[in-house]
Amino acid sequence: MNGLAKGGIITSFIGAGFSCIFGLLFILAGTISFGFSSIGGLSSGIFIIIGVLSLILPIVIIVTGAMALSKGSNQARIACGIIALVSILFSWAAYFIPFLLFLIGGILTLCGKKN
Repeated sequence: MNGLAKGGIITSFIGAGFSCIFGLLFILAGTISFGFSSIGGLSSGIFIIIGVLSLILPIVIIVTGAMALSKGSNQARIACGIIALVSILFSWAAYFIPFLLFLIGGILTLCGKKN
């Protein structure tokens, strides 16, 4: 795996860290506001769903990226890049930094080639 793919995976790791932190904050905000919601828990449920998705997808990125870096697996590299690009759909909730890091990391990972 060349440096382009390794740099993309590491960039995705950094974005995953930011996204996990914000995902925990969303889950915390959803559970705290659950009892105070005037709509019957609808808005707090949305916070919890976005928080869980902001936690699950970055964990999958970290696992597939670690497999790609340690074993040099081309399938894990492609999976990590695709999941990083799919994570863009939910990283908007964690503001601009994870969105940009997932975008750059996913593109670099998919543009890299196996040696």
